[in-house]
Amino acid sequence: MKEKVDELARLSESLNRKSNQVNEIISTVNKKLLKLNIGIEVWLEDEYGNPRALETSESAVMTLEHTGESYVECREEILGYCRVDDEWQLAIRTDTVQSPEDSEAVRVEKSKRPLLKCSRSIRLKALQLLDDVLDEITQEIGVVLDDIDGAQAIADKL
Repeated sequence: MKEKVDELARLSESLNRKSNQVNEIISTVNKKLLKLNIGIEVWLEDEYGNPRALETSESAVMTLEHTGESYVECREEILGYCRVDDEWQLAIRTDTVQSPEDSEAVRVEKSKRPLLKCSRSIRLKALQLLDDVLDEITQEIGVVLDDIDGAQAIADKL
């Protein structure tokens, strides 16, 4: 038993060291993006424009007391970039998705928190998608620039 505890101690030390590296990577990306002064909020989406969940919780069947209607509810964690805790940074948005039996799903209760304050498992999954977030930011900048050019063209015609 002592050998197992000693092995766990050794492994946990290594794991914590690597987790610190993960935090350093996230902090470095945050600092570099902040210096660019982008100021555009983005969230990862699939090819259809739906939020792309990094992690989805177990579904639960809920029943509304006043109507007796049932629906399935789950929570989704979505990676993005936004202003949270008064600073632009990588973040996780938690959505609650409610799917009634006979109608389309409804996304509610959006909350945001810095990626650095998320669980180790979320931070590790997020590292795999950093390129996708940068691509999303790049794409959104293009949209914003086009919108500004379009507005300028309208203003010039006045």
